[in-house]
Parts: sequence; structure tokens; C-alpha cells
Amino acid sequence: MFKKETGWSFAEYVNQIRVDQAKLLLLGTNDKLQDIALKTGFADGSYLGKTFTKYVHISPSSFRKRRHSHRIVSIQFLGALVALGIQPLATTRELLQSSKLLHKRLPTIVEIESFDQLEEIRQLEPELIVAPTHFYNYPDIIKTLEQFAPVLTIPWGQLDKLEEVRLLGTLLGRTQQAEEWIAKLQQSAQEARKVIQPFLESDTTAGIFELSHDNLWLIPFLSVCSAYTLFELLGLRAPQTIEQEILQTGRHLKVTEQDLPVYAASHMFLIVLTDDTESFRAQLMQRSIWQQLVYEQGCQLHLLKLNEFWFDDGFSMELQLDVMVKLLIK
Repeated sequence: MFKKETGWSFAEYVNQIRVDQAKLLLLGTNDKLQDIALKTGFADGSYLGKTFTKYVHISPSSFRKRRHSHRIVSIQFLGALVALGIQPLATTRELLQSSKLLHKRLPTIVEIESFDQLEEIRQLEPELIVAPTHFYNYPDIIKTLEQFAPVLTIPWGQLDKLEEVRLLGTLLGRTQQAEEWIAKLQQSAQEARKVIQPFLESDTTAGIFELSHDNLWLIPFLSVCSAYTLFELLGLRAPQTIEQEILQTGRHLKVTEQDLPVYAASHMFLIVLTDDTESFRAQLMQRSIWQQLVYEQGCQLHLLKLNEFWFDDGFSMELQLDVMVKLLIK
């Protein structure tokens, strides 16, 4: 039953999780193999070594030497790697097309059209592949990638955005680069707050809303969809309903268009599916609910392109911060 539902045998799945935890400790600490074995559920260092080599195709000691790798394929965390000064060798078409603000920083990156063309990754001879943990849902892909290079799996959309960069900096031997970039971003945020201050009233609120393919509006929590940039970096205040129902609970919420007045903010950033944002704005304003939001509740609408704001990790935040500031002072 377990294998039918997950694609893994139970023992295989448990070993994969333990091996991936061992990878994080091998790169992120100087712990001895025996200590890592005990922390990850293996009987001893010898058993960990054998299992690790079976799953990763290199020994733990050889893997540890890849801490300073620069030949990295990114299946996620593109912006975080760029923040660390890493130029990923390749990424997926979906990720690249949803990270258009990063394109100028990735002039040589190879675009993998689909996971049916993974052989392209082998030809690039990567030293590491960085992927999100939700790829455990695709065991065949994980196993194939692991034959090309060790796969480093990191939780996506769960960590504080700065901690995400910090973690990757630790794992990839770029702690200093991580701290320098974080300090630079925080300085940019302080300057941005000063720039927008004259344009805000004392009771100004802000919210971010992403239009889904099902025509529902996603109100995100801090770890996704630029909510971190809006509330943590720019320091804007959410409406009470968003604060209580989303930010305090740590869970995003999907609402219908008719529900939006309950979550309305002075500045409503709308992530939409089209690049023609002004035509889309005109379509919205033909509907009574948006007329109510703008003319009766005094909301200002700032439309953002999904392919520039779907991912908000690392260097993407720096670029998105600039876009949002320009809209606030427009």
C-alpha cells in the first residue's frame, strides 16, 4: 500500500530521508561520521557509509568535499543561489519562466524543458543538484538525478527567507557571502522604508493577493509570494483580518473575489497571470466588487506579473523590493 501511494518502499523512503539528513550534516557541520549516523537513525558510521554510497553513488567523505561546489543545477532556490554568487548550470523551464526578474543575472543558464529530458543534466557534469523536499513525491526523478550528482533537498516555502539563504550559504561553504548579502538586503529595506514613508498615512495597510487558475485569490503567509518583502522588509502593516487569519496562523488562505472586501487593504498588490497588467486592471474595474474596493473602500491596486513574483527567494526579493517601492510611490 505504501509503495503504491508513494512510489517508494517504506524502507527505501526512510533510508532516503535519513541519507538526505546526513547530507545536510556532512556539508553543514564538521561532525564525525559516527556522530552523524547516530543523529540520523543509523546504527553506526559504517552502516551509514554503506547506505549513503548505495543511494548517492559516492562515499560520505567524497560528498563532503563538494561543500564548495560551484557546478550546481538548481531545481529550486534559484534566487538564493544567485544571492550567494553562484551561477547555476541549469534549471527547469517552469522555474526559469517564473523568475523573469532574474534573467539578466543568468545569461548562460541551460533551460531543461521537462523531466523527460534529464539526460541534459548529466552532460553538464554537475557537482550538486539542489531540489525541494517535495520532490520526494517523484521518486523516479530523485533516483535519476542522484545518478548524475548528489541531490541536496531543502524544504521549500517553510523557512524564513533570510534563513533560507543562510542555510544554503552554510551548506555550500559560502557563509560570508550569505551574511554580506543579507546585510545588503536589510540596508536596502531600511532605505526603501524611508523612500515610501512620505507616501503613506499613519493608518495605511497593505496586502498581497495571488490570482489562482481556479479564479480564487490566495492570501499568502510570510514564506511565499513576496509577503515577506511586504511585511518584513518594507514594514507595512496588514489589515487585522489578514494579520489574525494568515500571518498569526502561518497558513495561507484562498478566498473568492466576493470575499476580498473583508481582507481589503489601503494598498492591494495583486499577482496576476498575465503580463498585460493594465488591460487586466481594466477588466477588473468593470466588475462591481472592484469598483467597491477602489471607489468606496479607497483601495489602491498594484498589479504584479506572476512570472516575476511567483518565486521570492534570495536575489529575487531584492529585485521585487524595488518593483514594489516604485509602485507605492507612483
